[in-house]
Amino acid sequence: MGKINKGPTFMARDAMKAEVERRTDGNVTVLYDEKGYPSYMLIIPQFRVENIDPNWGTGIHPAFIVAGEVYDRIYIGAFTATEVKGRAISMPDYGARYSVTFDEARFLCTVKGVGWHLMTNWEWAAVSLYCTKNNLEKYFNREWWEWVDGLKLLDGELYFPRQNNFEYIEDTWERQGVFFDDRDNYRPILSAEIKHFTEEDPRGKNDTRDEGYTSIKRYKELEISDTYKALPKEKREVMAQMMIEPSKIHEEVPGGLWVRNYGERMPIRGGNWSHGANAGLAALYLNLRRVFSYHYVGFRPAFIDGQKMRKRGRTL
Repeated sequence: MGKINKGPTFMARDAMKAEVERRTDGNVTVLYDEKGYPSYMLIIPQFRVENIDPNWGTGIHPAFIVAGEVYDRIYIGAFTATEVKGRAISMPDYGARYSVTFDEARFLCTVKGVGWHLMTNWEWAAVSLYCTKNNLEKYFNREWWEWVDGLKLLDGELYFPRQNNFEYIEDTWERQGVFFDDRDNYRPILSAEIKHFTEEDPRGKNDTRDEGYTSIKRYKELEISDTYKALPKEKREVMAQMMIEPSKIHEEVPGGLWVRNYGERMPIRGGNWSHGANAGLAALYLNLRRVFSYHYVGFRPAFIDGQKMRKRGRTL
């Protein structure tokens, strides 16, 4: 288990916030949860997808839309989370909380209060795109693989909400009709159908096997099938915005892909030192069951304006 800090001492709120914003040219601020614990949070201002890639359609990136409501910014932990008294915080110079399951990571973030949550894949995509375009990777400290919410693979098919609906229960996530097929003996291919499972007889959520998998060293090398190419343009745009379909941005954003297309797989992203050049903001690891925990997997909190969410009620 990673280091757990039980009794941190922090400087006064206003002084800490002002100092962090000064040192980061306003790109990072300090937010406080409902118990008063601070977190260094990277500010990602709202952007439109056509400003990242004109081939991705038009409109506000889905990371900034929650239950149909548009937000002008999202806040992402600048550091991999540590745990203080049963809740996640994002602070420098505190040991990361690793060896954590997916559901534990989710709980440690949501317990912080309304608007707090485990960083979602929509948000990971937004951070990757915005930081790469604006050369701000230095403010997104990354040393571990990290759980992200709002995306899963079930017997090879992708499930996720079409907006950044981080409070929606998983049973409401949409089946996308997009699959990771196994092609040419342990090489993944993005497809609109699945013909080959890496292990026979997939068993959905009840599949406890962690055996064969497919992988590529660079996400930009991911092949797409003819059936995927035939999908509606709008569907493919969503997959690109989610950083699932490879595009020109993957020339700048490194990272590999690992997939088990049987059972339920929850995503970790980023990678750590042991993966070398295969790690990076584009790295996606869809190999793990939600009960997995190990010393190289952490997580980080995110926040969206809790005042707006209180007005409409927390449960979506």
